[in-house]
Amino acid sequence: MATSKLVKPHTPHPTPHTLLPPKNFLPQTLVMAQIAYGWTPAEIHINHRDLSMSQIHSALAYYWEHREELDQAIQADLEFAQKMREKAGDSPFVTRLKAQAIK
Repeated sequence: MATSKLVKPHTPHPTPHTLLPPKNFLPQTLVMAQIAYGWTPAEIHINHRDLSMSQIHSALAYYWEHREELDQAIQADLEFAQKMREKAGDSPFVTRLKAQAIK
């Protein structure tokens, strides 16, 4: 029996740290955009034209297959960002506004 030339060898599943070419997006980056803005895959494509619709759908499908793991990665990213905001403190601009009693 002859094998089809279209059959590709098995490739391992991506991990939460798998990057989507060409912008090197993590799958959770697209998921966070979908959650934050309520974007559909088509709207994600409008805002990320360098990703194909198949890449977007693949990333979203991967999220649903590995939701618990990716939700943990997203939460860790959010916690890290919060720690960095606290560590950085107020910007000079915010400090000047506070000095002027402008909030």
